[in-house]
Amino acid sequence: MTPRTRTFWLLGHRWIGIVLGTIIGLTGLTGLLIVFEDEIDAMRNTP
Repeated sequence: MTPRTRTFWLLGHRWIGIVLGTIIGLTGLTGLLIVFEDEIDAMRNTP
């Protein structure tokens, strides 16, 4: 593998990981809000 090819794959792997990690993270956070919707609502409306 040439250094140029290795650099290409390294940068591609890095950016694909960053993008997919962000998407999966946001999906997880929104799912968390849906799962705990009742508990969050109860905490927000406590006098």
